[in-house]
Amino acid sequence: MKVLTGGITELSTVDYPGHVASVLYLCGCPYRCLYCQNFALLDEKNCREVERVGKTLEVITQSGIEFEPRTTPVPLHMYTKEDALKIAGSLKDYGANRYVLQQFRPEGGCLDGGYEDYAPLPREYLLDIAAEVKNIIPKVSIRTKESGEENV
Repeated sequence: MKVLTGGITELSTVDYPGHVASVLYLCGCPYRCLYCQNFALLDEKNCREVERVGKTLEVITQSGIEFEPRTTPVPLHMYTKEDALKIAGSLKDYGANRYVLQQFRPEGGCLDGGYEDYAPLPREYLLDIAAEVKNIIPKVSIRTKESGEENV
C-alpha cells in the first residue's frame, strides 16, 4: 500500500502534551474545508508517496501502541455531539482508546482567510461533547488555548 505524506515531525513535545511524539502528516484528505489549518497538504506537490507508511499504520493500529486521534471542531461548520459520537464510534472500531478534541485556533492561518475571524468554540462546549464521547472511548481530553490539555 502506498500513502501520500506531507512529512514527519520526528520529535515533538507540543503535539501530544506530556509525551515525546512523532507526527505523521498525511495527504489526500477528500474534503476542502474552508477552515483547514493544514491546507498545504491539499496540494499534492507538497506530498510524496511512501510505501512504508501504510505498513507502519497497520503495525501501529494492531500493536497496542497508544496513538492519538484528534479532531478540531470548527464553529458554524462542524461539531455537534452527533458528529463527535459518530467519529468516536469509527475510531473505536479501529482500536483507538484515546481521542482528543482540539480547540480551533485560526491564528495560524486558514485556507479561507474569513475563518481567521472566527472565535474558538468555548471550553465548556468542548467539555460537554467530550463527556458524551467518553461513553465510547475511555480516554478523552480537550486542548484549549486557555487551559492546555484537560482529561475528561
